[in-house]
Amino acid sequence: MANAVFYHKPDSIYDDDPATRYHFPRSYLSRVEKTLGDWIVYYGPQIGRKSRYYSATARATHIEQDSVQKDCYYVFLNDYIDFDQPLDYRENGGYEKKLLNGDGTPERRLYPSRSAYA
Repeated sequence: MANAVFYHKPDSIYDDDPATRYHFPRSYLSRVEKTLGDWIVYYGPQIGRKSRYYSATARATHIEQDSVQKDCYYVFLNDYIDFDQPLDYRENGGYEKKLLNGDGTPERRLYPSRSAYA
């Protein structure tokens, strides 16, 4: 088991329902498999804000292949908890400094547009 951060944005092309399922491409399957039974944290943009935020947490339970898009999967979630307020990833000096470039932008090699971080 491994904790992970799942990137989610409201206008995503993926078929997410943050409280129950996270939709992702096959390229992240091995990473997402490591999260089963453990907690994930949602990270993404907040509408009308310039920064990115942590917004919720949930427990990953199982994975199923997408029956329509065969190159995608769903990880199903339980115990979803929406944070009372968004938590800025730069708060308290930043929670993920090792994953940022010198200018404060996310390192794309480690932060692809759709992934789970184990």
